[in-house]
Amino acid sequence: MRVIPVIDVRKGIAVHARQGRRAEYRPLESTLCEGCDPTAIAKVFHQLGFREAYLADLDAIIDGRPNLDLYGQIERNAKISLMVDAGVNSIDKAKQLLESGASKAIVGTETLTSPEQIPLLLQYFARRIVLSLDLMSGRLLTQAHELTGMSAVEAAVHFQRSGITELILLDLGRVGSGLAPDFKLVKEIRERYESTLLVGGGVRDVSDLERLKSIGADGSLIATALHSGAISSDQLRAAHFL
Repeated sequence: MRVIPVIDVRKGIAVHARQGRRAEYRPLESTLCEGCDPTAIAKVFHQLGFREAYLADLDAIIDGRPNLDLYGQIERNAKISLMVDAGVNSIDKAKQLLESGASKAIVGTETLTSPEQIPLLLQYFARRIVLSLDLMSGRLLTQAHELTGMSAVEAAVHFQRSGITELILLDLGRVGSGLAPDFKLVKEIRERYESTLLVGGGVRDVSDLERLKSIGADGSLIATALHSGAISSDQLRAAHFL
């Protein structure tokens, strides 16, 4: 199973995400390194053995101002493959993101304005597009009226039919919460969604990762547990996750 460390960026620095309350995010404090420079953190991830990372560009998602130079800087200096959520909802934005150094562009339901954009994005960029089902305490976040009222399971099935082959189930209400992932929901989606399924939000320790693997998740995003030391690279290697 893939274990993917997360970097949340706000005002150009790494911050600690907590339950989607973005106004309360504070500069990251980590046992892994000093400071909150995203490139330095990505370098540490690479040194620990990670080969990919997830970057949430909150400047882009909230203000529409992506840190484009940062993506290339991380790719060049940290030598790590970067999937980036920067509020992509058009071909032009995806192209800009991928040409700036991101290996994959994440399209989040939170900023997606129409599900009809997905087949077009896949036509141009194929497997470099990842769909994120953005939830808040189990409820789907979306600007697209076609998705309003859909459950996470229904949305996963819908996007599978659209051609999505890599999907992130991300519950913002569980991020940094210590609440554990919603294993029941993960299992329900796994039973209906056939392609790559990644899970983000709430992972507390290696046993949570092992449980996610046992119910069919292909990977997990981790941040708080990694930075706090609750999950170490040694533990990940021992469990064959790294």
